[in-house]
Amino acid sequence: MKRQRNEHDEVTVTLRALCTVSNFNYICLISSMKIRLPLLCTGAVSACGHEMNLELGKQIHGLAIKSGYGSHVSVCNVLISTYSKCEVTEDAKLVFQCMNDRNVVSCWTTMISVDEEDVFSLFNEMRLDGVYPNDVTFVGLIHAISVRKLVEEGEMIYGFFIKTGFLSNHNVCNSLITIYAKLESMHDSKFLRG
Repeated sequence: MKRQRNEHDEVTVTLRALCTVSNFNYICLISSMKIRLPLLCTGAVSACGHEMNLELGKQIHGLAIKSGYGSHVSVCNVLISTYSKCEVTEDAKLVFQCMNDRNVVSCWTTMISVDEEDVFSLFNEMRLDGVYPNDVTFVGLIHAISVRKLVEEGEMIYGFFIKTGFLSNHNVCNSLITIYAKLESMHDSKFLRG
């Protein structure tokens, strides 16, 4: 019995085509497929990020916009990630700003990890939007604090961890130890032992 092709098979074939055809031919191939475009765009843009192919990623982004999926959550999440991998932070910010539905798992956490300059305004905006941070969000926040050596902000976040119970999370604790080391305050890490 002949196996019926499904949506996943078509995505796999299309992603393989990404590696073998020119960018123009690939865009034409995507446009002609009869599968859900957001699924195809997320896979293709993710592959572009992995391969650091900014040009093709931008073309697929344009196709998503033309097709009405320019603010689709899944598409935007991989676009933010791809633009950040390609070190085009401004484009990642633009995608984030155009999103209608931002979730903690991907877009807020990704932006906090990408945009070290505005990390605290993003964190506060996320909380004002009623989105509760998770441990990965805090790891990104701690990273930005350690890179920029923001001692006061680090102390405020430490207080937030205590109030919210995140201090018991291993990822958060390990990140705090790292920040204490980078800020040359290893003596403060003794409070993290349970």
